[in-house]
Amino acid sequence: MKKILLLAALALGALAVSAQSVGGGRSSGDTEVSKGWNTIYAEWNPVAFHTSMKGYDDVNVNAFSVGFNHAFGLSSSLPLYLETGVAGQYTFKGYDDYEETDGIKVFSFKVPVNLIYDWVIPNSTVELMPSVGLSLRGNVWGEGNDGDDNWNLFSKDDMYNPYKRVQLGWQIGLRVRFGGAFIIGGSYGADFMEISKKYKLRTGTIMLGYTF
Repeated sequence: MKKILLLAALALGALAVSAQSVGGGRSSGDTEVSKGWNTIYAEWNPVAFHTSMKGYDDVNVNAFSVGFNHAFGLSSSLPLYLETGVAGQYTFKGYDDYEETDGIKVFSFKVPVNLIYDWVIPNSTVELMPSVGLSLRGNVWGEGNDGDDNWNLFSKDDMYNPYKRVQLGWQIGLRVRFGGAFIIGGSYGADFMEISKKYKLRTGTIMLGYTF
């Protein structure tokens, strides 16, 4: 995991140097370099509960997020930004009687912190925005069911392997912004910390947003 994050950070640095040398990115005289921006967005987050236990398969679930981020300029000459914010995420899987799998519902808050390079394609209004960062997640509410009974996913009384309230993970991604406003993107990430014993989350993301 550390190697992936290091390679992504080095790639961002290399992109910044190469873009400056060939004239890509924003110019040093552009006030947008240090201004930053706000983003409101919605995401689809397919999630895999990845297990290290032998004989058990990963469990795939769906999640949707809505959030707000702000990007702060880190340099007056390079389009390098630090972005953070907050989002609410609803994760769910319905009970399937045929496969006899348990259903879950979890509501979480997550706080992403991303390093972003904003590279403007020359002679266009299209921007490529690779990113790498960390994400702190707080799991507020969670419920499981087997078609008949419900239980608290965080309760030691209800769960042999209860969920944890706090997690930390990483993500890498790429966004495309059009006309300085509308944005689409995708990312992939995984947890450093288990959500429950021998289970970690692996998360993909498809994002639609608007910046201002």
